[in-house]
Amino acid sequence: MLEPNRKIMLSVFLAIISAFSLMGVSYFIFPDASSEPQNLSVHVPDQSLFSELFWVIQWLCFAAFLAIIVVGMIFFTTKMRNKKTAKLA
Repeated sequence: MLEPNRKIMLSVFLAIISAFSLMGVSYFIFPDASSEPQNLSVHVPDQSLFSELFWVIQWLCFAAFLAIIVVGMIFFTTKMRNKKTAKLA
């Protein structure tokens, strides 16, 4: 069984890796349209549903990453506060 601090660090690391890997995969599959020369006379269709799905997954991973950091900070400050009050008692 892993220690709680090690679990938090592992989950933060996995959140970072998953968010950036999904961003990398989606940018590799769907490159930025602004870098390509645009022909205004031809109608460019909107992005596909697959692209939108990757965009949603990216932001969900980013939100999960931020949530894990916030929960870790709350856990850490609560633990430190409990240690401080235990020393005073």
